Amino acid sequence: MPPLLLLGIDPLWLCPADRFKSFFLLSVAPTELKTLDIYCAVLSFIAIQLVALALVQLYPRMVTALPAWLNALATVPSRR
Repeated sequence: MPPLLLLGIDPLWLCPADRFKSFFLLSVAPTELKTLDIYCAVLSFIAIQLVALALVQLYPRMVTALPAWLNALATVPSRR
């Protein structure tokens, strides 16, 4: 996360499943929306993050494969 901090991005705001943000959302949401509704909506974001974490745990080379592939594409000379 330090590269994000150097870019001025606070990692605290990357995760939508934070209680503070949920309460903030509740304060600006319509009055018929309940806290439980917001927590249920956040579950999909938590599930996506857990799946991504599991994939990185199972296939750690996946993390560096895409940048390496893009780097290889960038170094291929063009046919002109």
